[in-house]
Amino acid sequence: RIIKWAIAFVAMSAISLTVIVILFIKKKKKNQLLREQRDALEERSQELLVQQEEISQKNQELRATTEMLEESNKELRNATQKLEESNKELQMLSAVASMTSNSIFITNKDGDFIWFNDAFSRETRIPIEQLHTHPALKKTAMTPETRSVYEKVVSTKQPQTYTAEMKHLDRPAFWVHSSVTPVLDDKGDIDMIVWVSTDVTELHTAYEKIDDQNKEINASITYARRIQDAVQPMKIFSDEILGDHFVINMPRNIVSGDFHWVGYKNGLSIFTVSDCTGHGVPGAFISMLGQVMLNQTLNKLDDITAANILNIMRTGIIHQLHQRDKDGVLSDSMDASMFVYNREQCIIDYAGAYSHAYILRFGTPDTETMTQCEASGSKIVANDEGDAYLIRLKPNRMTIGIDRRDTIPFTSTKFKVSHGDIAYATTDGYPDQFGGDKQKRLNIATFEKNLLQYCHLSMEDQRKQLEKTFLEWKGDYEQTDDVHVLGIML
Repeated sequence: RIIKWAIAFVAMSAISLTVIVILFIKKKKKNQLLREQRDALEERSQELLVQQEEISQKNQELRATTEMLEESNKELRNATQKLEESNKELQMLSAVASMTSNSIFITNKDGDFIWFNDAFSRETRIPIEQLHTHPALKKTAMTPETRSVYEKVVSTKQPQTYTAEMKHLDRPAFWVHSSVTPVLDDKGDIDMIVWVSTDVTELHTAYEKIDDQNKEINASITYARRIQDAVQPMKIFSDEILGDHFVINMPRNIVSGDFHWVGYKNGLSIFTVSDCTGHGVPGAFISMLGQVMLNQTLNKLDDITAANILNIMRTGIIHQLHQRDKDGVLSDSMDASMFVYNREQCIIDYAGAYSHAYILRFGTPDTETMTQCEASGSKIVANDEGDAYLIRLKPNRMTIGIDRRDTIPFTSTKFKVSHGDIAYATTDGYPDQFGGDKQKRLNIATFEKNLLQYCHLSMEDQRKQLEKTFLEWKGDYEQTDDVHVLGIML
């Protein structure tokens, strides 16, 4: 029985073990299946993550594409708006070009016509629909002068203007003023050329008439210059009275309001430089009157002093010009430097009316000269080398003509001079000339410096250097006033 029980126990154990093994095997298979399912889920999860990333990236690309599309649409709207504005401007320009009286046409860079406005059709008297095909148009419009302008525009790519006579087909010749403007493309090359012309025939005709009248007037003034020169002292007479001297006479407008005059009486040499009111023709009339009155004054004057001559001249000018009061209608007058030179006694007598006059001496000023200058109000201006100096003679601050002080007599100043001293006189024209780099007046100090710089030269070379300095200073500027300078070796 015990053996039966043992066998039964073993059998039961075997059965239990078998069941356990079977269950283990099943569990293991189940676990294997679960692992496979888990692995599959993990792989699927990875695939889903990849897909999610791809979807996210595509969403970003989609958003970027959407933004680009919105920006493109914005640019398209702006371009559309600009195009509409441009079309409006083009319509306005087209309307202006059509309605303007100015002739407008456009050519390509080869000079072929591509557009015309109505005014060009009226100008050429060719119907606008026939302009493109008209056989003689290009030959007629492209004259040698306009061809030259066209070639210059093409070569420089810059706008040009010209005035020319045009002969278009059957209409009479006429004059136009034209502007030629190149239109450049994005590369800077000429795309087209715009020609705008204005009929200036009436203006040109008026200009020709004025030009003819101007030539006649200039011819008359030039002849008047010959008369004015004729009444100036003859060179042979001046050489005899003055000796070694020079004259600079540079009118601003053909004839001059400045003049010099030379006379001789009772062993005295009289000379003056005068500046009349104005320049050109009005000044020339006063200068002629002044020279006539100087001749009359010298003939009737016995007590010849510089001051007496100016006093008589002033009375004569007031009388001859019918000047009535200090603020009178006629304010014409003269400024002058008057010298009376006694060559034998070596004494020079000076009187001035708003003038610039000098005596130049070589060496240094002595005590007598300094005392005399101080007493007369004259100034001494020396050169840097100390071997020459100017005595700047003091004039009366009165003019020769009606003046608030015309009842006050002019005063004279006498100086003892030596042979070799030089007397100078100038009008305002030389020192008042504008020029130089800064367009300033040359000024009286510079003029005095020039006199001291050139005083060692001969009188003729002094004249040349003073003229050269003046012209170099003036440069391209307009001459300000008449210029008259007199230099005399005493």
